[in-house]
Amino acid sequence: MGRYLPEHVTQADGSVCQWTNCWAAVGAWAVRGATGGTRAPDPMWFRHKAKAQGCRAGSLSDIQRGLQNMGLWGKARYVPDMSIARLRRRLKTRTGVLVCLETDFEVWPDGKSCQPGFTDRDDAYHMVGAICGADREGRVMTMDPLCRQYRWTKIEDVIRAAVRYNDEHSGERKGTVDAILVFPPKA
Repeated sequence: MGRYLPEHVTQADGSVCQWTNCWAAVGAWAVRGATGGTRAPDPMWFRHKAKAQGCRAGSLSDIQRGLQNMGLWGKARYVPDMSIARLRRRLKTRTGVLVCLETDFEVWPDGKSCQPGFTDRDDAYHMVGAICGADREGRVMTMDPLCRQYRWTKIEDVIRAAVRYNDEHSGERKGTVDAILVFPPKA
């Protein structure tokens, strides 16, 4: 891949917002990636940089705002309405680019969630990250903030969860996904 691989970031850090911090954990992971590890924020610090109030759940726009407020947006890009085929190609192509995705864990594979019962909830919305090209037999390395380490997840399962999230929100183009891409420096 040739790009810096940031450390996994968990949302289960004991903070007061830990169960609504999936987006902030993915944002902190994105910062680690964009800076080549010279900055290693935790989710609450990133939440502060994104100017999120209280412990509300967040979105890709919160991650974008946090990266902008840190002067890192030049190393990232927002891609709206990405087709399934384009996302699949991107996840399979060996670039080391980080992808931040909103997903519905209601369709995440059973047994792959690090928080038992989370996938059983209706509209189990959850932010995850994936590393483009970290492909092993149709699986991609995912950064699930409910976990404490990277996991290998089927690319099609990641896509299905992201499309499901997108399709359940009004104003979104059906059958597509929105994503933030982060471009770590070369390793």
